[in-house]
Amino acid sequence: MKFMNVHRLKVPLSKKDIHVLRSGDLAYLTGEKVYVICTADNAKYVIDRIDKSTPLFDLKGSVVYHCPIGFKKTNKEYVVRWVGATTSIMSEEITPRIISLGARAVMGKGGMGRKTLRALKRYGAVYLATVGATSALLTRRVVRIVRMFDPAQRLCELEVKDFGPVVVGMDSHGQNLYEAVWRQARKKFQKLI
Repeated sequence: MKFMNVHRLKVPLSKKDIHVLRSGDLAYLTGEKVYVICTADNAKYVIDRIDKSTPLFDLKGSVVYHCPIGFKKTNKEYVVRWVGATTSIMSEEITPRIISLGARAVMGKGGMGRKTLRALKRYGAVYLATVGATSALLTRRVVRIVRMFDPAQRLCELEVKDFGPVVVGMDSHGQNLYEAVWRQARKKFQKLI
């Protein structure tokens, strides 16, 4: 597969940053406001706190990372031991709300559904896919845990440097790399049978 463009992005992200990204582009992220929200239940907890006017953090310009994370506490700080990616589609029902509250990117693996694609287009955001089996590489790109909001739920903010490569799987223009690849695969399959 040929990737279109490579982008180096500074987090927090602006709408302008997102607008230039196209499905199939590669990106590297640097900055803070990368929030680990591993499960749909974690996302619901974040939303509940916002709805009760006691938000854990401000989602504007953020990257929400569907990520299991290992960490240890040393003295008064938390240190990352490893990061990965978890299947994003499990959070399909709640992700449009996260995007509507200002997240500019959702990152994980496996893509997302039509509800998320509509929200990405409506609010100017993207879905970034991590590459499978790159946990060791990605872990080295995490500078630190900026804040630990809830250790039990593993909700935290990361600072990253040259985090990637990640692939723009779904863009703010309504393009979906996953669907494009499936269409190509079906055409090739039809030629074989």
